[in-house]
Amino acid sequence: AQTISTSVADALETLRRDFNHPAFVAAGGTIRFLKMYDALIDLMNSRYPFGKGQKVPLKKVNKDYWKPLLEEAIKYTKELKNMNGHYLYMTKNKTPFLGFLINISSYMGIFEDYVEKDNSPLKYILIYKTSQDHLELFFLCVR
Repeated sequence: AQTISTSVADALETLRRDFNHPAFVAAGGTIRFLKMYDALIDLMNSRYPFGKGQKVPLKKVNKDYWKPLLEEAIKYTKELKNMNGHYLYMTKNKTPFLGFLINISSYMGIFEDYVEKDNSPLKYILIYKTSQDHLELFFLCVR
């Protein structure tokens, strides 16, 4: 996840734009990919009810921030192609892309069912709390 970051994207952008480095002239697609997935990973690591920036919990009051980000991530991921022109989420290496698409759709559905509806039991969703990290840490202790 350290490689997929806005700071790496900014460094590539600096080499491309400010230094006109020939090796980075066509780095625009990589820069967009890094920024998109950095924002998505940050959102999926929301841990605190009062999170700020890209680490916000999914709430009704900030839906105008996170919902467009998730919708854009779905559209972007579905448009990614390999060098042969095949959509990445349909190739044999589809697992990470398909995983992101399924997770995003699931979180949006969970939000609609458990936060957005009248008389909903939750006020927000902390996406990190649904990750597999907790299970892995438990089994690490058991081991």
